[in-house]
Amino acid sequence: MAVAFYEGKLFRIKVGGKTIFHETDFKLSSTLDFKELASKDLTSKQRTPGDLDWNISCSSLIGNTILAAQEDAATLYAKHVAKVPVDIEFTTDATGDMVFTGEAFVSQFDLDATNDDVAKGSFSFVGNGDLSLGVVGP
Repeated sequence: MAVAFYEGKLFRIKVGGKTIFHETDFKLSSTLDFKELASKDLTSKQRTPGDLDWNISCSSLIGNTILAAQEDAATLYAKHVAKVPVDIEFTTDATGDMVFTGEAFVSQFDLDATNDDVAKGSFSFVGNGDLSLGVVGP
């Protein structure tokens, strides 16, 4: 049976339903906190699961977009300084593929402009509440 792998170039981050302009890479990270139980009757640590925490980071080339369907550095910066939560979606948009959704803040905004190179940006989003996993429907 052939395995169909996800192609990295097809996954996109959407902020408020808009893709990030010229996104080049991303990373989704989810961590589970643990509470340690310790007592004089235990000979080793025992743990119980606590809260989940998640974040998304990405990089992009920097340019001004005239496309209403995309977020560029200027619009991401406006959301960053406004300190408002944004709806995040992470998907290929292909029917049957997985889709992550949640609410997050633009927690980090970095621009890098090196001589003789295209300007680049990196952005991080910290989750605000649950990150849900679903399937792209028809």
